[in-house]
Amino acid sequence: MDVSTTAEIAARSGPRAPRRHRVTLAAGVLVVLLIIAVLFIGRGANQQEEVSGAEFTSNTPGVPAGTRLTVHEGDIIVKEPGAYVDGLDVHGLIFIRAPDVTIMNTIVRGRPVEKNSALVSNFTTGYPFTVRDSELIATHPSPYINGVIGSNFTLRNVVISSVVDGVHITGDDVVVESSWIRDHLHFAVDPNHNGGPSHDDSIQIQAGANIRIADNVMTGPRAAVMQITQDRGPVSNVRFLRNEVDNGFCSVNVDENDYGPIRGLVVANNVFGRNTSHFNCAIIAPPSTTVVSRGNFFTDGAPVTITRGR
Repeated sequence: MDVSTTAEIAARSGPRAPRRHRVTLAAGVLVVLLIIAVLFIGRGANQQEEVSGAEFTSNTPGVPAGTRLTVHEGDIIVKEPGAYVDGLDVHGLIFIRAPDVTIMNTIVRGRPVEKNSALVSNFTTGYPFTVRDSELIATHPSPYINGVIGSNFTLRNVVISSVVDGVHITGDDVVVESSWIRDHLHFAVDPNHNGGPSHDDSIQIQAGANIRIADNVMTGPRAAVMQITQDRGPVSNVRFLRNEVDNGFCSVNVDENDYGPIRGLVVANNVFGRNTSHFNCAIIAPPSTTVVSRGNFFTDGAPVTITRGR
């Protein structure tokens, strides 16, 4: 069906202002007052410098509190250019078959599937779309269900959970920012891997250029937080910035496959947990791929180094 539906959106309150410290001094003690003022100014500057890691652009990713949702039973096939899918609770999948589609303030829950699928996809068309302030949470567990599959899309303030791969990138021009990817599905026997265990990733990049992954929180995958495979073609110009991540064999895992070194890979200013299957493996990449790594630390403040794989 063609969709352009609008629901009333509740206003969100902004972040609370920091409390101001009030200092009461005896009149006339101006020297003490000046010293305290200098100390407070210095402390404020230091607090600014210490800010690092993911900072969501809204209070919390996902559908804003108070948004009224209308239940939609079944799949949505969007064929109208510039259409909005707004304020829905979708018990089905969304297929993008027109350019410049926006999905906002919406929950997508999926349905039972028997082949590789995604809650939202443009895999067959590549038409550009945006998902923002929404939640992609599968309510029918399956080794075949993923969050998003495709290329040429932007995810902003999105929660993705209860899927195998959170985001499956198959081509150019992808942005994933200020989002929360968590609670991956994992199957000990997965038909996609010849009956072996699932290879669940927060983000898997099979092919594509100009990919930006920034200011997200991503935890819980068994395989990797960001897995570059080059299964479908070369990957280049990937920016992995200011994320807070944990888990996986290694959290960032780079495989060149048959397409040679990844060009333009930058991993900067991220915070890594230590709960990886391969001990303390934040980033693994073959020696032939240059990873521009700077400002990356573990949660305890120790600097991250790159593990060299094959």
